[in-house]
Amino acid sequence: MGIAVDIPERYRDLLRGIGPTIFSVLADDGSIQSSLVWSDYEDGVISISMLNNAPKLKSLIRTGKATVLKVDPENEDNYISIRCSLVRVDSEGAIAHQDKLTLRHYGKEKWYGDVVPENDAERDSQVVVYLQPERVYYT
Repeated sequence: MGIAVDIPERYRDLLRGIGPTIFSVLADDGSIQSSLVWSDYEDGVISISMLNNAPKLKSLIRTGKATVLKVDPENEDNYISIRCSLVRVDSEGAIAHQDKLTLRHYGKEKWYGDVVPENDAERDSQVVVYLQPERVYYT
């Protein structure tokens, strides 16, 4: 990992705010793979929930690098782009993390049961990806 950088407070709020975050990694074939995800920011680390079998997770683990882009939904001239290194992938606390983001984005208590069918939890395997910001670009 490189040297962690500090993110200004207004951009921390943006990362924790409502609206999708664009998560990009380098795919096996050398192309850029981007997805819309929900992000959180705490203690200098960006966290993102995703499924354990997601191709983007495999690419992230292989390269150890990702870029996160968050645009203010109320002012597209206000954005932050962050180049990150993978800190860890953790299944512990993954459902709680997803539920926290579900409450923030949908106003619902639980992802499984309130947004998607509860029995989807039996087939899904959620993880939380923790990323360390290393380069930051913002307006």
